[in-house]
Amino acid sequence: MVDGASIAAAIGSLKTAADIAKGFLSLKETAAVQGKVIELQGHILAAQSSALAGQSDQLSLLEEMRSLRAKMAELEAWATEKKRYQLKNVGYAALVYVLKEEERGSTPPHWVCTTCFERGHAVILQYVMEQKRGNVWTCPSCKNTIEPGTSSVKWPA
Repeated sequence: MVDGASIAAAIGSLKTAADIAKGFLSLKETAAVQGKVIELQGHILAAQSSALAGQSDQLSLLEEMRSLRAKMAELEAWATEKKRYQLKNVGYAALVYVLKEEERGSTPPHWVCTTCFERGHAVILQYVMEQKRGNVWTCPSCKNTIEPGTSSVKWPA
């Protein structure tokens, strides 16, 4: 949106310029004409400046609107993706997000990091077998680990 003050300033400057141009008809002396020409150029420059300021404001608003639309599309896509998962206890109070069975299709079963999920990203946990700790899943993004224990872990079918 163009600022109303910028439009008013541009219109005012152009009106003044028109009035000065009409005044040329009644002038007979060269010095007076030159003075009016300089005054006219000043008002034309002021009108151009106001128009450029309004145009700059409009470009800024258009860029902000484009950015907000992109962010809105990103949030809508995440809201759709988020609905595909459910929170599940995989043993010893270890929580992960699991792809709902009806959403699975050809996607292999996997666990998603709860920390990253709450931050708006579905990051798949990676299995790591450690000699001392047993079964461990690690998030490649935030480096959190899940240690659900060996006896109660049931990988999603």
